[in-house]
Amino acid sequence: MKHAELIKRLTSLKQPSRGLDGEIGLLIGYTRSVRVEIHPASQRQTSAAVWHTPANKETRLPFYTKLMNDAYTFAQTALPEQSGGLSWDDAGGSARMGKGPYITAANAAIALCIAVLGNMQQEEQEEDVEVEEVDIETD
Repeated sequence: MKHAELIKRLTSLKQPSRGLDGEIGLLIGYTRSVRVEIHPASQRQTSAAVWHTPANKETRLPFYTKLMNDAYTFAQTALPEQSGGLSWDDAGGSARMGKGPYITAANAAIALCIAVLGNMQQEEQEEDVEVEEVDIETD
């Protein structure tokens, strides 16, 4: 999923979303597989999602859109050189990363995720614009 689409979906959230937590995880290198198990007594088959970190360690999927600590971990993973800030009250939350805009959302974790994604998108656009310098030889 492109950054712009993910930002749009996060902006419209009224509450945390495990589906979007998964999209963020996939964006930064998490992988998902399905573990199928058969219960020994009943022979009933069950399946469960299993998440792996970018280092291929089995883990729980972080709650990026619910927990500020998990959203902070996303920020540090995606933009380790940037600093930012959060604020929140009963009405929602706001966040800012680097010199990006202030973002408001349903909670501070969602606002931070949007701010991080916006800065990631900006960095990618700047990389696309950079023109490679070429030496021109003249006779």
